[in-house]
Amino acid sequence: SSQWSSPCKYRDQYCRTNWRSPQQTQQLRRLRQREHVIFLRPTYDVFSRQRARKDHALAENPCGSAAWQTTELQNMMQIEGFSAIRTDMCRHGLIHKNNRGLVKKSTQLLAPHDVFKKHISLSCRGDHRHHHLSGYAMVVAARCTILCARSAVDVFEEIYPNELINK
Repeated sequence: SSQWSSPCKYRDQYCRTNWRSPQQTQQLRRLRQREHVIFLRPTYDVFSRQRARKDHALAENPCGSAAWQTTELQNMMQIEGFSAIRTDMCRHGLIHKNNRGLVKKSTQLLAPHDVFKKHISLSCRGDHRHHHLSGYAMVVAARCTILCARSAVDVFEEIYPNELINK
């Protein structure tokens, strides 16, 4: 099983907003191309190999990331048996590093099994305030929460009920 989360540093909404001058736009294009070669192509290659072996693979990136529009991720979405899953990370316990408030961070995953949708696809209930990320807090928020990791374990416990050890 493989889980790949390519960085969205140069494909998020802040880059589209903050990099506007012709020089910045050109620099952003070069950085995206470099990111594309280093992360997105290998992600597609690993994903394809995992599926060829009939094994699991999971791709993750923020919903608004331009990475979802790349050829590689578009091709991954066309692989039979895979579906896009949306989740709000506040439902998985994502909290702001500084003020400890919940962060929504809508995230899209590409998963091979409906069980992933059952355990991971959770939408915000709207019963709390969301805190916004900026600076280093965005880096910290890229890490998986304990609740989200627990949901992933629940997926595999359901798919392979008698094969997991150390439950």
